[in-house]
Amino acid sequence: MNEFDFHGIEVDVSEAGFYERLDEMRGIFEKEIPQTSFEELKTSDAIRQYCAVFRKFFDGVLGDKSAKVIFKDVPDSIRRDNKILLEFYAFIEKQSNEIIEEKNSLIEKYKPE
Repeated sequence: MNEFDFHGIEVDVSEAGFYERLDEMRGIFEKEIPQTSFEELKTSDAIRQYCAVFRKFFDGVLGDKSAKVIFKDVPDSIRRDNKILLEFYAFIEKQSNEIIEEKNSLIEKYKPE
C-alpha cells in the first residue's frame, strides 16, 4: 500500500480536479438523505437507501466503479459506511498536511537570503 492508496484506489489530493469533484459531491448526503423519507420506509430499505448515497458519493469523487472497490465485501451498514467516510476524510487530511509540509519546506529551502 502506498501513501495514495485508499481501499485499493489511488487518490492524490494535490490535484485540483479532486477538490472540484469533492466539492460537487459534498452536498449529496443532505440532498439525497432527507430525514422524513426514512420515517416512511421499512428500516432495511432506509439503510439500503442511505448506503446507496455513500456509493454514489465515492463514484462521483473517485470515479465510476470506485464504490465497488471500496465497499467490496461490505454489506449495507450505516455504521460501516460512516466509518469508511470518516477514514476517507482522515486520509484526505493526512495527505493535505503532507502537501503543506512539502510546500513550506520548498519555500523555506529556496527563499532568497
